[in-house]
Amino acid sequence: MNVGEHIRIFELNPSDDFVMKREAAVRDLATQYGKIKTTNLIIAASESILDALSVDGISAGSERDRIAAAIKKQSASFVAAEHELEIGTCGLLALSEVIASPSKVNERLAIVDLYAMSVWSALSFLPSSAEPKVERLRLELIEAARLRIMGSGLELRERRAVSPFKTLSDGPIESAKFTAATQATIDALRYNAALDREEIDILWWILAGASTTFRKPLSCLPPYVAAIAAGYELGGMMRTLPGEAHRNLVFRALQVAAPVSLSELLENLGEHRQNLADAVGKDEMVRAGPLSFPLLNALVSGAAQGTGSDIKRTIEEWTARTLLESSIVRLQWEKSSQL
Repeated sequence: MNVGEHIRIFELNPSDDFVMKREAAVRDLATQYGKIKTTNLIIAASESILDALSVDGISAGSERDRIAAAIKKQSASFVAAEHELEIGTCGLLALSEVIASPSKVNERLAIVDLYAMSVWSALSFLPSSAEPKVERLRLELIEAARLRIMGSGLELRERRAVSPFKTLSDGPIESAKFTAATQATIDALRYNAALDREEIDILWWILAGASTTFRKPLSCLPPYVAAIAAGYELGGMMRTLPGEAHRNLVFRALQVAAPVSLSELLENLGEHRQNLADAVGKDEMVRAGPLSFPLLNALVSGAAQGTGSDIKRTIEEWTARTLLESSIVRLQWEKSSQL
């Protein structure tokens, strides 16, 4: 992403020195966010930055102090007061740097991917910004996050090569030496087994054509109930990031239905909403993350909140969103909230 171009959101004619200092601040912030290891804190940091973006432009957000400190480190004359637009923009640009950074090879849930999922979910739920420059940034962030997740979803499902154990020397076998000789092989087998388990679970679910939440065929449920249940249940089977194929699978459960807003969706779910809320449970990350989990949060709370809730979306959009939000929750369980 061209940082210099987006700096013009808050500075119409920046000098080369101004641009280089803001680029350095953005890189510093990206490094800081990349060092956060706990999933709840990652989502919280992402939400704090994303909260700065609204229909009317960009505000400072609750990450204000961290971002302002990074800018001031590069530009001693910087004063945070009355520079909310600059602070918010630099925070969003830092997220773009995080999303663009590499992760470990074949890591089933990387820090980068959690940020990308949060950005994709939150910003795609927001309406278009009234400010053209801000809207350009929002769309670029959505596309960068989408490409990251879709690309990783394919790459991470490639099975690892299983190499034979390394040769052990004669004599007593020490624990450390045994681990060094066998760890790579065992890790590859475990990684491949998790992906095999995911595929088997999905296959049985597709063949059954039934909702595990409602214990009846998806075709017997009202259209939006079936759609949300299917998205949630398939997302709950993910052992790594969902891809285009999973979207296509969950779309098999769809019936014809008119576009609805989030509040209208809750009305359509009716008494079935409580069943879905019980399935989501009391996950603190969902309750604390209304931007990253607008749909699951609404299912649990029973209320449509926040910017974007009044936008009418197709049944396909709601189903794909449920899949995305549910998979984030499932993947953080996979790591026991630690990356």
